[in-house]
Order: sequence, then C-alpha cells, then structure tokens
Amino acid sequence: MKAGFINKIIRKIRIRKLELNGFLHFIVHQVFPKTNSKKKSAASSNRAMCDSSEKMKPEFRNIPREKCIGCGLCFAVCKFNAIKMTEDESGFMPGLIDIACTNCGMCSKVCPGINVQKYNGKLGDVSRYVVSHARDENVRYAASSGGTVRSILISLLEKKIVDKVIITRATDDPYHPETIITDSIADLYSDRLNSIYSPTSPLAALKNLDKNLKYAFVGLPCHIAGLKCSPGIKKNIFVSIGIFCSHTPSFAFVNTFLKQLSPDGEVRSLRYRGLGWPGKTKLIFADGKFETMHFPAMWHKYNYNKVFQQSRCRTCTYYSAEFADISIGDPWSLSGKDHAGSSLIFIRNKIGEDAVAAAAERITAAEVNGAELKSILKFHEHSAESKQKNV
Repeated sequence: MKAGFINKIIRKIRIRKLELNGFLHFIVHQVFPKTNSKKKSAASSNRAMCDSSEKMKPEFRNIPREKCIGCGLCFAVCKFNAIKMTEDESGFMPGLIDIACTNCGMCSKVCPGINVQKYNGKLGDVSRYVVSHARDENVRYAASSGGTVRSILISLLEKKIVDKVIITRATDDPYHPETIITDSIADLYSDRLNSIYSPTSPLAALKNLDKNLKYAFVGLPCHIAGLKCSPGIKKNIFVSIGIFCSHTPSFAFVNTFLKQLSPDGEVRSLRYRGLGWPGKTKLIFADGKFETMHFPAMWHKYNYNKVFQQSRCRTCTYYSAEFADISIGDPWSLSGKDHAGSSLIFIRNKIGEDAVAAAAERITAAEVNGAELKSILKFHEHSAESKQKNV
C-alpha cells in the first residue's frame, strides 16, 4: 500500500512538471517565436517497422516516404493485395509486396500525398458557419470540444440516414488507434472516440465496403482529400465529416511523451482530450488507475517542434477539411469562458446541411455572422495560410 502511494505521488510530480514545462514552452514561443527554430530534438523512438514474411519496400516507386501520410487509401484500392500497412517512428506507411504488384499505378493515382487538390480561398467553399454543442451535457463534457460529431453520427444512425459510421478511436495500446465501421450507437458514446493526436490510417478500413450500404466517414483533411482522389470509394460515403488539423504528431511524439511521463512503461492507454474544454489528457495506467493533465500544456510541449511532425504535414495545404460535407473544429476565437465545450461547424453543401438538420434534437446550432464571423475567419484563415505557405 505504501509503495502504491509513493508511485502515485511520483506520477503526479511527473505530470505537474510536464504541465509546467508545457506552459513555459508556450510562453517562450509566443514571446520569442524564433529562439527555438533550429533546436534539434534528442528524442528517439524504439519503434521499428512491422515485420512481414514478404519482401517489403520502405516506399513506393513514385511515392517517397516524405510524401506519404499513411492514410491507407492505396491499401484500400489495390485489387491485387500487393500492399500491406506497416509503420515506422513517423507513422503508418504502405509496404509494397513485389511478387503481387502488377504495376497498375492505381496507388499513385489515388494518393492524396502527391495528388494535391485545389480549393477556393483559404478555407474552401462554405455555405454556413455554425457554433454547436451536444444538448446532452454528459456527452458535451466528455467530448473533445462540444460533442457535436458524435451527436450528428448518432442522429444519422437513429434516423437511418446512414447504415454505418466509420470513425477512428483509441485502444488499450497508445501506439495503435483503430478505425471501426459500426452501426452501434453504444460505440459512439465511448470516450475512446475523442480526438487522437497520433498517426492514424482510417482509409485502409474502406477496403471492401458494402456497395449496398450508406456510410458516414469521419477523418482529417488529408483523409477527406483522399476520398476526392478515389471516386470509386467516395461514392460509398454518403456523408463526410472532416476535423480541422494543423498537423499530426508522429509516433516519435507519442513515444517521447509516454517515456517522460512513465519511464517504466506503465501507461497503457491515452485519451488525449475530454472532460471539459479545452480539455484534459487522461493517462490510464497498468494498474487500472488514471491521472489527468491539462491538454494545452501537453500539446504546447511538442507542438512547435517540427521533429515530432509527420513529414507530409510540413508541406500539407489542407487545414479545414475543405472537401468534406461538414468540417468541424474548435471555435478558438469565440471560446471565451466556454469550459463545457462547443464546436465550430463549416457547412459546405446540402448534404452537410441535411446532416446537421437531422441532429437538431441532439445539438444546438447557432449561426455565426457579423463581428463573430469576422473573428472566426481571421483566426482560421491565418491558421490555414500558415500551412499553405509551407508549399
């Protein structure tokens, strides 16, 4: 019992120390944004590419590793099963099985990493701007920012507008989030669905979709752009919901973060956000107990270090999921004292409009205009522009 108490104290000290470092890091980079621009990270990862009995290649002939986002779309469209999803310290990646490859070129044709899609303006076409949150206060508090996404998905299933939803969730292994295809509303109440700040490969799950079913898909801007690259798969997606994204941290980030918090490897699962807004990171340990830390402190500890960004993110032009039916993110410029959480929605077309309307019983939906809209656009256009300048 004494050992357990001491262990708990040590955990808390590590978490509070990392929180403090995160806040200091944020202040330094706000006041002196260039002081750390050339700093190298000594962090390394002990993660290796997954083993396979077949001969695998670290990159495709026409798709360099630094262009690959690990989305899994090439795996999903390959009719010859010549691709397997593997991983390295950056993230997920495809491996090519030479003996099965016919050089059809389909993987290159659909790759969102090399086939960059153009869109209008800095944020794409938007028909309406809405701030929303779940009416169910428990759902709202438990979610990353308002619970709007899961509320819309639940409504789409309840009203049989879609047959199944495709969404990525955390598992009991911090390094292996999983994408599920489900029609279970119970699945959508889990805190495992909250935002995941690590590599994911959701488009791999789209292999062999049932053409007789209608699906709702939730993904990052690059994943949504991938759907646009593959009309054959996109026609099975009835509603697409995109999540705003500045970049995705690599597995090296996850590895470094966990080792600093738990050198003995006690952390078994992560919930990056939830428990109000802007949220807390929940660390679940091997003994079943958990601790929480302030999410922004965790994020700012690593956010400015490009060593922890996936390579493709450094040249990505997508920010607000410009090709989705609905794009959803944090209403940072309007947050104020909203500690319960709300979502900013860009409704882009009639499909998106109908999906939001179908969830009217489960969400609030207040249209934004005037000075508030100007504030929103200023913040998010700046964020989008910072990514577009990379290219």
